[in-house]
Amino acid sequence: MERAALVRQVDERVRAAVGRRQGLEAEEIAALLEARRLGVDEALGFGSFHEYAEARLGLSSRMAYERVRVVEALADLPLTQATLAAGGVTYSAVRELSRVMTPANEAAWLAHAGKMSVREIERQVAGLEPGAMPGDEPDPARLERLVRFALTPATYALLCQVRKTMHKEAGAALDDDAFMNQLLRVAAASGDRKPGTPSYQISIGVCDRCERVTQDGGGKVFDIDPKLLEVALCDASVHSPHHPDAPGTRKIPSARRAAALRRAHGCCEVPGCRASVWVDVHHWRFWSRGGDHALRNLIVLCSAHHRAVHDGHLLIHRDPRGDRFAYRHRDGRSYGSAAPAEVERQSA
Repeated sequence: MERAALVRQVDERVRAAVGRRQGLEAEEIAALLEARRLGVDEALGFGSFHEYAEARLGLSSRMAYERVRVVEALADLPLTQATLAAGGVTYSAVRELSRVMTPANEAAWLAHAGKMSVREIERQVAGLEPGAMPGDEPDPARLERLVRFALTPATYALLCQVRKTMHKEAGAALDDDAFMNQLLRVAAASGDRKPGTPSYQISIGVCDRCERVTQDGGGKVFDIDPKLLEVALCDASVHSPHHPDAPGTRKIPSARRAAALRRAHGCCEVPGCRASVWVDVHHWRFWSRGGDHALRNLIVLCSAHHRAVHDGHLLIHRDPRGDRFAYRHRDGRSYGSAAPAEVERQSA
């Protein structure tokens, strides 16, 4: 056989194998969507859907988390589900598009992505919030940095164990950013940190003119999401750049902060969360919106749930019968309860 013909034959085999792989990926996602809807993980005794996916797919914890993230996003994206099943878009493309897709913009993104490569789609969605449209300007504070480490098996095993422990303490799988944020905040804390000291031992700056929010790190200054400033201001000391020698103004008095931690036994107060290694004291009525430091206005939260509150994913309501709080998902469900589709299935 001539070399040119052989090259064409091998290339056709490669293309056919890729097509089969893409078909299997689409089939796998469809099966995972059905497993999630039916609550297969709970029925089979797994602790979470993430744990079920990791066990069944034979993937690393990180890869399983990413697969579950895509499945959970697709649950609300019927057009993308159908396009993936029909072979009109690959799983790799959907993985990136699902970071910004919503039911309102999925058609626009599917049309825009067209024949783009996965790398091109990555660049298109980088720095955009969910709900953004193609062509929107990215937010510099949302541009992620890819960090790689070369670890020995022993160190990697330790990292996996720490991550699994933090997943269990939080009561849910943490994405890469939430996991590293929690881990690095523990590492950044001084070993002789005194009780009552504010959680945030980092430097966040706000420009008086443009309100740009930055964070110092390793001698560099990074733009960060302004929402992180609101999180930090719950439990921080504030210093004036114009008077660097002046003592900082503490947001929460040490005695009041210590009292909140004693009441919570040093743990996150969200039902089901056992995180105690690193917690913040959050103002139920935000400090930026007139909340005070009264003990009844303070809640102890782990960093993951604290971010979820300020992002609007976790809603906390005061029980009208007293000072206790009720925790709900953004859609109104009690925190930790089954999704609406699962509730309907269980009651059927």
